[in-house]
Amino acid sequence: MGISKDFKLIVTIIAQDMADKVLDAIEKEGVKKSTVLLSRGISDNNPILPFNVRIDPRREVILTLVPKDKANRTFEVILEAGELEKPLNGLTFISDIEKVGGIDLSMFDN
Repeated sequence: MGISKDFKLIVTIIAQDMADKVLDAIEKEGVKKSTVLLSRGISDNNPILPFNVRIDPRREVILTLVPKDKANRTFEVILEAGELEKPLNGLTFISDIEKVGGIDLSMFDN
């Protein structure tokens, strides 16, 4: 276990049916671990059914911690695999991490 500053967090919010495709693509790039959270999207663009029932589409949030030197390539792979250039498919962004602790940092060794 250790504490490190050499990581970035990639957050991806994506349609539930696309999450496995993204996870498979980043695994091929050597990123073997992510945390996936089930979520739902709330937006003015969500369809409204009769009786004013709104459909809140299911999403998955993928949290991927990567070494700084892998962040840009992993980000590009996520954009492509998730087809995020298409409207309403989701989004991804990279966040700076000040410190990381409580994990076995050797899992990032190649």
